[in-house]
Amino acid sequence: MSIPEATIQNILNTANIVEVIEDSVRLIKTGRNYKACCPFHKEKTASFIVSAEKQIFHCFGCNAGGNAIGFLMKMEGLTYPDAIRKLARKYSIDIKETDVFIDDKASKEKETIYKILEEAGVFYQKLLAENSNVKNWIKKRGINTETIEKFRIGYSPPSAKTLLNAAIKKGYTTDILYKSGIISSDKDFFYNRIMFPIFDVTGRIIAFGGRVLDDKSMPKYLNSPESAVYSKSRTLYAMNFAGKSIRDTDSAIILEGYIDVIMCHQYGITNTVATLGTAFTTQHASILKRYTDNVTIAYDPDNAGRSSSLRSAAVLLADDLCVKIAQLPDGKDSDEILLSDGSEKLTNVFANSISYIDFLVTEKSKEYNLKSVEGKRNIAKSVLPVISKIPNAIVKSEYMKTLAEKLDIKEDILNHELNKVSSIKNSYSKIESAVVKNDVNIIERNLISVLIRDLKLLDNLSDIEEQDFNSVDIWAIFNILRKLKEDGKTSVLPAELLELSDTNIVSQILISDCEISNTEKFIKSYSEAIMLRKDRKNLEQLKNGNLNEFLRVSKMMKGTKK
Repeated sequence: MSIPEATIQNILNTANIVEVIEDSVRLIKTGRNYKACCPFHKEKTASFIVSAEKQIFHCFGCNAGGNAIGFLMKMEGLTYPDAIRKLARKYSIDIKETDVFIDDKASKEKETIYKILEEAGVFYQKLLAENSNVKNWIKKRGINTETIEKFRIGYSPPSAKTLLNAAIKKGYTTDILYKSGIISSDKDFFYNRIMFPIFDVTGRIIAFGGRVLDDKSMPKYLNSPESAVYSKSRTLYAMNFAGKSIRDTDSAIILEGYIDVIMCHQYGITNTVATLGTAFTTQHASILKRYTDNVTIAYDPDNAGRSSSLRSAAVLLADDLCVKIAQLPDGKDSDEILLSDGSEKLTNVFANSISYIDFLVTEKSKEYNLKSVEGKRNIAKSVLPVISKIPNAIVKSEYMKTLAEKLDIKEDILNHELNKVSSIKNSYSKIESAVVKNDVNIIERNLISVLIRDLKLLDNLSDIEEQDFNSVDIWAIFNILRKLKEDGKTSVLPAELLELSDTNIVSQILISDCEISNTEKFIKSYSEAIMLRKDRKNLEQLKNGNLNEFLRVSKMMKGTKK
């Protein structure tokens, strides 16, 4: 579906970017603007500026910038339409979407899938409400009515075609139902299971997880197949509920399953999320890094859980996150601790989590003799490849120091082995990154700042061409302003210009106040300077070619101010 342009402008005009950003970042007022440490990169000195007057933000550290829509897209990983929808919900603006301008089959299909999944969620909730036995089963697990409603828990009936038949009656084809993941060939994908909707960060249902009512049937847990709207490797369960709490506490706790997370939220430990039947991925790490740098892993205390903890920790460390691993009592999952001992006990377990190095050495010492040369060699062989991928030099150094102490080996010897691991890694993977600098001078910045306030001034710049600009981005912005003037606009708001341009230079230019008071004089001087530069360039070409013409033009230019 398409969101009308007028609605988007209404949302931008209504939204307060300070309020939007303060949902995620603590802002401090400094003069007319607000300041904070940038949420998009690590820094000690605040370089993230928010202008309430212009309704834009810009970071002078990493060059991120935009309006309220752009902030939500970058901060929460939302698509453009989803960011608009979230702002609309925040400011109670009704969106009447239309498909008049949409001819993209994939976009239409995704919207249909979202609709099907929402209706399926309501369908499962209704069936749970009608089945007292299943409700009692859930409540016996300690999940109360309020939590059932919050997480929209439902029930899929034993009949294998209940949802399929209901959806067909509504006019959906089996093809789109299959693509939605709610049917498998000619029957329901889920039946006779407790249903847990899986949400995206905006709260839309994108998939389901189903648990059997007994512990004998297999598989115990079943997740929706991946679809156009759902990717296991890019989704963390309950992130839509946990995001604010993770930012507020500056920490995230990764659990193993839905019920662990649901029970933690019920007991007030709301910075908890879980993966969805898949290994922890770099995409999961990237999602968490938008909210915090501190992650605790609290998987089940069995062999599989401990192994998964080490693998997940390695991924997180490679993404420059601070990682600790919780040591749950043997035989008890998170939800079982809550039910038997309460939230204080589990909170203490999380608070006493240990570092990756401590956890790994403890685990490996069960396999190898820490006192033997072979044991020390094997433990070092396990951990050095992980340490070699840690980007932060301080963390890497501290880990090496701890490992040396644990293994009772000189640190310089371990560093020698680490260098061998790093050199092997580099020989297989040499990745070079190049930063292309965009040479934007102060005059061109001032030019854009002046023009957005009065597009009529463009009449004095009709001869300006691409080669007259140092920056290709400024040239692109200049052309956007030209087009707006042709469409009858006389000025443009900063937030509106950001919607039309895909370069962060716009926010960088506009976040600062323009101190040009006499705009007409500035434009006249700018135009004359460009023309003079062109004349000199032409003169240089004539000098190397037609001498008589060179002398003629040179006489004409005599006395021109530099």
